[in-house]
Amino acid sequence: MSSDVPVGIYRTYARMSPNEPFTYDNWCRALKAGRTFLSGGPMIRLSVEGADIGDTINMAKGGGVLELEASAESLFPIHTLQIVRNGQVIAQADDTRGAKRIHLRERIKVEGHAWIAARCGGPNYTPHLRHFDGWRRGIFAHTSPVYIAVGGPYHLFHPDSAEYMITLISGGLQYIRHHSRQHPEGTVTHHHGETDHLGYLERPWHEALTALHRRMHALGIPH
Repeated sequence: MSSDVPVGIYRTYARMSPNEPFTYDNWCRALKAGRTFLSGGPMIRLSVEGADIGDTINMAKGGGVLELEASAESLFPIHTLQIVRNGQVIAQADDTRGAKRIHLRERIKVEGHAWIAARCGGPNYTPHLRHFDGWRRGIFAHTSPVYIAVGGPYHLFHPDSAEYMITLISGGLQYIRHHSRQHPEGTVTHHHGETDHLGYLERPWHEALTALHRRMHALGIPH
């Protein structure tokens, strides 16, 4: 990045408890809990029946109606705030002139396991509405989900998405092994205190691959 990139553009934000000290470890815990949103500028919020992003709501078999609330605020005008359920837009608030803040409250019916997220952006995310940086990037934000478990523990799995994630993880491992910049062995010490630095870097990627393969095997999906 360079000085033509506005501070805060394209960042992952994690919401910590107001009572927690602002530390890296607490931020990591919020990140692991899924209390996050990705943003190219706007600040976006979502709650479902009072539950925060990253929470799981448990419902009896058959589901029911849930009330959700979302809002987005932005220095640059935004035109659309959407609610997404399992990849499909189910509610939307628009301001054709562009606004610094958009708010949405909606009641939705849920009959099975689902994830619900919020996202915002320019009108239909069209290319002419961009941040004024050298990369011509769009105005948008997208939350992580609130999860809805209906009639039992939450469970959703899409084989195509899993295969795509496996491809991304494999690409990340290739980058670490063959393309990432590394100091020569023996010229630097690491806070983790392990002798195999590459092994330390690769470990979370292998854990993710193992988890995906285990889930696919349990469902009888070839991989």
